[in-house]
Amino acid sequence: MLPSINAGSTKAAVIARLTKFPSELNNVSKKLRGDIDVIRTAIEKNGLMLRYASKELRDNIELCKIAVSNNGLA
Repeated sequence: MLPSINAGSTKAAVIARLTKFPSELNNVSKKLRGDIDVIRTAIEKNGLMLRYASKELRDNIELCKIAVSNNGLA
């Protein structure tokens, strides 16, 4: 069983958890919401999770393409 996400979770633990439960991105620290690898992991599974990314990453064209290809409503 994967541990739940909390403020002290490492990047590796967060990515592992988001691989199975992308909707938990809303529980990730602000710092990790600004990490492109963390966001990519979540949006590859659920494009709607782009809304939890940092402003800078929400403006990233490549991430937006991934999100929309996963979910046209992203």
